[in-house]
Amino acid sequence: MASSHRAFKAVSHASTGAVLRIVSYNILANKEISDLRGDIVCLQEVEEEVFRQDIGSMLRQQGFEGWHHPRSSDIKGPKEGPCLFVRTSSFEIHAHSAACLRDALSDSRRGAFWDLVRDGKREDGAVLALLTHRQTGRKLLAASTHLYWHPAFPDIKLAQAELLCKMMVDFLKERNEASTIPILLGGDFNSLWGKWQSDPFDQVPPGECLVSGVYELLTMGTVTSSHHDHPAKRRGTTDVADFTTHGLVFQSSYKLADGRDPPVTNATREFMGCLDYIFLRGPFDVTEVLEMPYEDKHGSKESLRDLKKDVQLGPIPNEAFPSDHLSICCSVELQ
Repeated sequence: MASSHRAFKAVSHASTGAVLRIVSYNILANKEISDLRGDIVCLQEVEEEVFRQDIGSMLRQQGFEGWHHPRSSDIKGPKEGPCLFVRTSSFEIHAHSAACLRDALSDSRRGAFWDLVRDGKREDGAVLALLTHRQTGRKLLAASTHLYWHPAFPDIKLAQAELLCKMMVDFLKERNEASTIPILLGGDFNSLWGKWQSDPFDQVPPGECLVSGVYELLTMGTVTSSHHDHPAKRRGTTDVADFTTHGLVFQSSYKLADGRDPPVTNATREFMGCLDYIFLRGPFDVTEVLEMPYEDKHGSKESLRDLKKDVQLGPIPNEAFPSDHLSICCSVELQ
């Protein structure tokens, strides 16, 4: 049985003392937010009332400023969405934006696939903030996002990841900022860094591991039509070009720390896998990460085969974990 106690694992020693802590969670309990002591907090599935009165009120009292992108979805319930909180004693805030990912879609993108991405019912979005770190005087971009949830549509998520990158590049360009500034991106990407077993959505060849299109795009910078998540493979579309990140390439904080990402950040009775990431772009050195609340005996992705057997974590939420996701958190030194 997994323990709710989670320690930080030291990775390296900061040389300058200019260390930032980033938290991402879908969705945190109030006490856990305080205990993690983040400087940047990325949350997902936060309801409007919770943002205004509950979590938002608590964080504002602790010296944070935050913004929210409430959305409707194809799941019934109150509007919810990603939000981003920034500790004002750590950062000067220059600009912020909250918008649907589809808003970054240009009019030139036409056809049946892009009409699906443009669907007015799909309001997945992101919250961005342009900041200056007070201690170092360095500018950076912080972002929180939540991509489409449905496992049958990885090509829609892939398009959303490209639009997220375009949104960040456009946000910086509109403010005469170079797209080369450091970026901290936290969120629930609803995409796996590794899939080892076949399921209703993918056939995994024996002994192989599939990497989602979203993860490959963000960490490699491009996804071609040969990728299994490209609409050319998913739906036989012939008029969709390669996906790009508009020059942005990220590294996962946990992979930098541990050599690979955690096997599981989301656990239900039907599913186990890693959907949550803190991506970094720029001169960051990861100094520590929040350990997972389960023993991870497998040192490489090749050794992971059946997550329900390999990872000793039952379905959540439960009395120890208030969400079906686990929080992730890292400390980074801005070089």
